[in-house]
This record gives sequence, structure tokens and C-alpha cells, in this order.
Amino acid sequence: MQVAAAGLLALLLFGVGMIILLGPDLRRSMARLRGLLPSPARTEPEPEPRQVALSQDDLHPTSWKVAVLGSQLAAILRRHGEDERAERLLAAVRALKYDEPNGLRGIDLLLDGLAQAEFGAVSDREKVSRMARAMRHLIADRSEQLELLPWR
Repeated sequence: MQVAAAGLLALLLFGVGMIILLGPDLRRSMARLRGLLPSPARTEPEPEPRQVALSQDDLHPTSWKVAVLGSQLAAILRRHGEDERAERLLAAVRALKYDEPNGLRGIDLLLDGLAQAEFGAVSDREKVSRMARAMRHLIADRSEQLELLPWR
């Protein structure tokens, strides 16, 4: 009886010692073990990607004009089924908030690819080319203000 009690006490002390040794990793280990077990299907919808909202206070006025034109151009691209280009353009516009030089470069590079985009109406193609010229002019102005080396 005393041997069984001593064995149970030793097992209990061993268990407590392991919990202390594992410490913070215990939660992660338990989560991994729970991940191995089958879980019921989740009915929750996937969260939508987080959108970064730009405000006029976040950007220089020239960059703000580029962002507005870029958003309008993305809407036109989506209307013509160019969703991937529109998403890349919006990502570059959002990049203006945190990394303005690279955002400007990204938009400029995407404007080069607009020649391959398909537009049904001639008026849309003309509108896009006018917007692209205006954006290139604004990007060149802002790049000069930021004293960026020309990347063309």
C-alpha cells in the first residue's frame, strides 16, 4: 500500500515537473494535438481581407491624386474583367500609405501593362489612356519631389 502511494506521488511529481518544464510551450503543444483530432466542420464564413483605407491626410496631395486616379482606373479594369490587374493596382495604391516610393514604382510598372488589357469600347480605351498619362505625369512630379532616381 505504501509502495503504491509512493509510486502515485512520484508519478504526480513527475507530471507537475513536466508541466513546469514545458511552460509556455504547453499551450502550443496542446493546440497541435487538438489539430490532429478531427474537428466538426466550421460554418463560419471566411473573413474578408483587411482593407487599408486611405485618407487625404495620409498622403501628399500629388500622391493622393495618383491614388484617386488609380482607384478609378481599377474600377474600369474590373468592369472589363481585368480583376487581377485591378487588384494589383489597388495593392500598389495602398502601398503609397506605407512605402510611397515603391508604391509609385509599382503603379508605374502596372501602367506599362495596360497596353495588353482588353477594352470593349473605344471611349473606355481613350479614357484609360488619358488617366494613365495623367498618372505618369503625377508620378514623375512626385518622384522628382522625393528626389528618386528615374527608374525608366
